[in-house]
Amino acid sequence: MSAEIIQFFNQISSDYDDLIARTVPRYREMFWAMLYYLPPSFQPKNVLELGCGTGNLTRLLYDRWPDSKITAVDISRDMLQKTVQKLPTATLSLVESAFETLSFSENQFDLVISSIAMHHIQDPEKRQLLKKIYQWLQPQGFFVLGDQVRSASSRLYEADIEFYEAYAQENGASKEDILQWRSHRNTQDHYATLSDLTHWLSESGFSHVDILWRYCFWAVIQGQKA
Repeated sequence: MSAEIIQFFNQISSDYDDLIARTVPRYREMFWAMLYYLPPSFQPKNVLELGCGTGNLTRLLYDRWPDSKITAVDISRDMLQKTVQKLPTATLSLVESAFETLSFSENQFDLVISSIAMHHIQDPEKRQLLKKIYQWLQPQGFFVLGDQVRSASSRLYEADIEFYEAYAQENGASKEDILQWRSHRNTQDHYATLSDLTHWLSESGFSHVDILWRYCFWAVIQGQKA
């Protein structure tokens, strides 16, 4: 991840929640899909969240599994500070780092989860990160990804962008907001296709890889360590 990404997210950290509400349709529904399809009996002791942002998903993880230890990773120090404000720090460990340089022990986590973050690294780095995630997970542990994806054709991708920008305008996003996110998408985002992501998960060793939910260019994928 570049210095420009760090600066971008530090700058928008104070307005991030409001901006997300105006620009990401069905944001909470995506979180629902990320958690609903985990087994009801699943009780992770150690959770790794990649790209916690301001802690919206982190808070849901804590509410569902209050006895779990959560390790929250983000490249933005300002975002991490926002996360701390949303839940008790006794169960929370913060890591300020880019994804490419992360290192954890094998079999350290029962659940690795990531929301709207992995698209900030390029495809070769995504592929390598998925292999690392597989190693970090306990046997039978789960990886859940909720993120932006790219449609297989440019026509479908442009249709997604058109819908997204119209939605943002209807929900109060200014022209400046849309231009800012468009510039960010064109220069800093690296969307992978769903077919690539599911293939990379499978080649990393994950089983039961499936697409659980999709709306516009947001999707949820799950895999389990064999």
